[in-house]
Amino acid sequence: MTSLDQKIEECESIIDYVFADRKLCAEALNTYVSCHTIDGSEQFIPRNNRLALLGDKAMDDLFAFEWYSTGMSTGTYTLNRDRILSNHNHDRVGRRFKLEHCVNLSPGTTSVSTNTMATTIEAILGAVRIDGGEIALAKVSRRLGIMFEAVTYFHLHDSMNTTI
Repeated sequence: MTSLDQKIEECESIIDYVFADRKLCAEALNTYVSCHTIDGSEQFIPRNNRLALLGDKAMDDLFAFEWYSTGMSTGTYTLNRDRILSNHNHDRVGRRFKLEHCVNLSPGTTSVSTNTMATTIEAILGAVRIDGGEIALAKVSRRLGIMFEAVTYFHLHDSMNTTI
């Protein structure tokens, strides 16, 4: 088993999701364009930035659906989306779950920066969305506490408004 195979397995264990297409997970964890042996065959693995863009947009969509049912203002949506789906928060989530050990760093890079961790979290979420769809994305984002934080805020805010 290669090092990247081990990182894929560790990531799957942490996020509690098994990829049907392990190459998607490999791409999500990969910070540079490279070739790796995955499941016994040599494969070209792109950098994770494209999956990160997809993951960011997929999470924005999921967040918007959670927000819409609350009836809260668009200002509340923007404020909380910017906080909960921020690079700072994604870095915090990644490190809380020790996902930095899964990141496949380019040769010569010795540590996972805040931006690299955030990009990797977004890429993992994008890979899950492609591999398993919206329901899988919702489950993984809740597993990591990202959507739990949003839903908790929305419901807490809603209950405070109802009792006033």
